[in-house]
Amino acid sequence: YLWEYSTSSSSGPWTTIASPPGNSVSIPEEAIITNTDDGFEYAGQNGTHVIENNIRLGNRSGSGYGDTWGGFRYTTVPIPQGATISSASLKMWPFNNNLNQSTNPTGVRLKIYAEAVDNSTTFTSSDNNIRNRTSTSAQVDWDISSWVSGWNTSVDISPIIQEIVNRPGWSTNNAINIIIKDDNSATGAHLNIQQMELTGSSSSCKLDVTYSTGGPHSSTYDPSTITQTTWYR
Repeated sequence: YLWEYSTSSSSGPWTTIASPPGNSVSIPEEAIITNTDDGFEYAGQNGTHVIENNIRLGNRSGSGYGDTWGGFRYTTVPIPQGATISSASLKMWPFNNNLNQSTNPTGVRLKIYAEAVDNSTTFTSSDNNIRNRTSTSAQVDWDISSWVSGWNTSVDISPIIQEIVNRPGWSTNNAINIIIKDDNSATGAHLNIQQMELTGSSSSCKLDVTYSTGGPHSSTYDPSTITQTTWYR
């Protein structure tokens, strides 16, 4: 919508009313802070690995393993309901910062989504506790092109975060569960990353988000003062 005013007549000439400025905000980097807020499970194995030293993402060959699902819960996420997500990504640290703990990283194919709830709950060790959670419509492919020592950053996942904060029931400081499942990785190709249990939140998987508020006018406009010599449209 474009709002204008005239001080001449109802037919103009017209002057555009400037949109209110938007504010860009980068939230403090969100880290896993509780042991049960990250974990993973194998397709060929009962139970969910919640309190471990590592998380596997991708595919692990051998009986009782197979494809994986990883879960990461971020609590008290300080994003307002309906904010516009400018960018979002995950940052992961290799297990013990040892690249040999991962197998064929560039053969790993992943799909990232979130649990489609207003305020997510922590994970448990019960069967299928990660994979059976309802997924967002928004999903993003992450095909690993490189895997290095130190922090590795995912593809942009802003559509996923946007879907969550657009939910009518979302409120600032609610929790978000990010789910990562195998997406046809090469057999045995997997990443092995730090879990919160091993070193605490310092090298657990992190969430970075930048969002904006304000911006273009909405469909209604309530000017502060209207005189008989001012027209709006």
